[in-house]
Amino acid sequence: MACDLFLSMTIIYLMTNRLARVAVGIAVGGLMGGLYAFLSQAINGLFLPGVPLKPSGAGSFLEFIWRYFLSGALLGGVASFPESKWLGTFLGGFAGALGVTLLGISSLRGGEERALGLFVMAFYLFLPLVVMYMSFAYLVRLGVNSQFPDPQHPELWARRFLVPLLLLILVIFVSAFSLYGRAERKAFQTVHQMVEEARKATNVQSLPVSFQSIQGYLENARGAYFLSLSDRVDLFMGPQPVNSPLSQFLIVGEFENGFSFACLFQGEQTIVPYCTNFSFIP
Repeated sequence: MACDLFLSMTIIYLMTNRLARVAVGIAVGGLMGGLYAFLSQAINGLFLPGVPLKPSGAGSFLEFIWRYFLSGALLGGVASFPESKWLGTFLGGFAGALGVTLLGISSLRGGEERALGLFVMAFYLFLPLVVMYMSFAYLVRLGVNSQFPDPQHPELWARRFLVPLLLLILVIFVSAFSLYGRAERKAFQTVHQMVEEARKATNVQSLPVSFQSIQGYLENARGAYFLSLSDRVDLFMGPQPVNSPLSQFLIVGEFENGFSFACLFQGEQTIVPYCTNFSFIP
């Protein structure tokens, strides 16, 4: 009887402790992911005031933050589930890499492109992604473990506050690297100024020179718009400079009615960019 009672209490304790740990992991991972998403976009908004930026791969700023929050929360929950910190770190990294790989595979087209994409993701991207997400999982696990003090080391109580503070500083530091380069910032400002100038145009000839090659711009460019950065130069159907495409990038404009265009830039060398209609939204 006493043995059964002890076993039951042990199971309840382990389950309660695990649930608490997972709950804290979800909170820590979600907050870290959401904060990173917010700061990574806020810093670009700070350096590009007035430019209507759209996060890459998301429909809106809030959607972008929500995606990162959910991804961080999921990874944090997985990383916090095992009792072992190192097993949790590995599982968190594996889960993060698996999620990104599956999303990438689902976006591939059929045929040879899909087969090649599967090969690249399986053999060249998956393991690096595991390592990258293991770093995040390890940081989450540090934050989780800091909230469960070791009774044998009561002098370490301060880590409950110091570790989250250090994680906050780290997220702020990493977010700073999301700032667009000088060439990209200049390109955003150039396209933004051309869109605003084009609002005053009454005919194609009065549009900015770069916009005159965009079919239907005058009739369809209506309402609010957003600008985003894309590296899909291969999908640009307009004229291209003869220089190396490695230094080329696109600024994509998307209006609320679905009309979109793209302008091609060659680093900081571009003064008057080539622009044309564009159907791929990054």
